[in-house]
Amino acid sequence: MSALVTRNLSDYEARALELATHPERLASLRRALAERLQTGPLFDAERFRRHLEAAYRAMWTRWQGGEAPADIVVRAAGTATAA
Repeated sequence: MSALVTRNLSDYEARALELATHPERLASLRRALAERLQTGPLFDAERFRRHLEAAYRAMWTRWQGGEAPADIVVRAAGTATAA
């Protein structure tokens, strides 16, 4: 959540104090997070599993073919290829 990103420790401390002393702002952030939990890809465990398995399959295929290790790119459709 970009609203929680800070650039240094003093900004982090200021953000923490702001949220601790303004419960309405903290509540708003919590609501936004709850919404993202329902729709965001970051919290989509099934999608993560599919993509991780696709990456493992791509790595295994490379190894079986005698190819050297390489970066693996998993596309949105869940297919993986070496970069």
